[in-house]
Amino acid sequence: MATTVQKNGKKEKRCHSNYVGQQKKAVRHGYGVYTYTNPFFQYEGEWIDGKKHGLGKFLMNDGSYYNGEFKNGEIEGNGVRYFGLSGNKYTGSFYKGELQGRGIMEYKNGSVYEGSWENNKRQGHGILKEKDGSSYDGSFHQHKKHGSGTQNYKNGDIYTGDWIQGQRQGHGCLQAADGTYYKGQWANDVMSGLGYIKHSSGIIYDGHWINGLPQLLATKLVFVSNQTVNFIDKEKPFNIEIQCHNDDKELIPDQGRMIQLIAGIQHQATQNTSSEQSGNAESLENTLISTPYGYSILPCPLNIMKFEPKSTNENTENDPENYKPAAPETLKPLLEAVTIQKTTNGKVVWENLLSPTSCVEKKYYMPQENKKKTLSKHSISGSGLQKSKKDNLIPEIEEKWTEEINTDKPFNNTPTSGVEKKTDISNDFVLLAKDVTNPPFMNQRLETAFLKIKFYQQKTKVTRK
Repeated sequence: MATTVQKNGKKEKRCHSNYVGQQKKAVRHGYGVYTYTNPFFQYEGEWIDGKKHGLGKFLMNDGSYYNGEFKNGEIEGNGVRYFGLSGNKYTGSFYKGELQGRGIMEYKNGSVYEGSWENNKRQGHGILKEKDGSSYDGSFHQHKKHGSGTQNYKNGDIYTGDWIQGQRQGHGCLQAADGTYYKGQWANDVMSGLGYIKHSSGIIYDGHWINGLPQLLATKLVFVSNQTVNFIDKEKPFNIEIQCHNDDKELIPDQGRMIQLIAGIQHQATQNTSSEQSGNAESLENTLISTPYGYSILPCPLNIMKFEPKSTNENTENDPENYKPAAPETLKPLLEAVTIQKTTNGKVVWENLLSPTSCVEKKYYMPQENKKKTLSKHSISGSGLQKSKKDNLIPEIEEKWTEEINTDKPFNNTPTSGVEKKTDISNDFVLLAKDVTNPPFMNQRLETAFLKIKFYQQKTKVTRK
């Protein structure tokens, strides 16, 4: 039997001990507060014919609540749901008590999802913004990234493409923050299948990928030579070819890998007694390069021989119709320092190299602005050759390698007739090829290659009749 109670200055009927509010024919109807038999739950809001209907608030003792629309006793329509245990808050559409339709979930950790829901899970299109600054805009299925979507990573990388169960799978494009671009197939969240990459260092690879790595991946540099020690005439230019190989000694057609060629002379250790000599020796040790031959080498200049016309008044390339190649006798030799080169199909070639000693001894012509600059001492570091920190680092080497080179005499290796040639073997030189690609391709550089060189000199003796 219903009883009448006084609340907020108004008379309300109590249908039974756990409900206080308006009623109609002894049925909850209008506004009222109902405490369930399990006191963990409580409802305060509108009723129609004994059912929660309209606007109301459903409270739980753990701090959780729902505040919004009800229909025929169910949470249905738009509302706000706060989850006491997790601290998450959802604002949006509901159907029969479940998160369904469009809604925004604000997670306690700072992440936010705005999009479609189905049965309390992210389903359909949505935007997920993570606390770390990363975000995803695309399709979801069963609460996971699934279908097509764009992921912006916290490091600046951007991936646009296919997803399956939260992982990149199918076809997609990755634009990395460092400028690297990949377009191709993915599997298990890594590049796998056919794909094209243009690395930020300039390296290009177009082919198969396996578990995030190119199927054809070089591991080391190799000098193209069948000899352990190469004997080269110090008076003549020579060529050097470097190739990129894998562990199976196969040529890998790398495109755009940066290779540095360095020459060095075998270092002879000496005993120094004075403090000044000790200081120079210590600096020298920082300059030396270790080799697999049991000794260290001291870097020395390596140059390329080129030729240019002695006069530009005639035979100029600016007049294509009247241009004629310059005759050999009108050319003068020009020295250029060896520069870093890029691989083409896994190869790189330096042509017309000169032995380090012949550059000084023959005093070849060099443009005015390059005098006293090319043949200077250097120190070695992880990134390549760098200028020494002290001007007087290695005075005995500096005196030899900084000699000015200037002459107008043409380069000529043709021996004089009627001479007797003798071979004089000089000190050991070592060439090394170093991968200086920056940043390293796939986070690794190729193993450095070494090659022993012995320069010999053709000594001549006039034969008298």
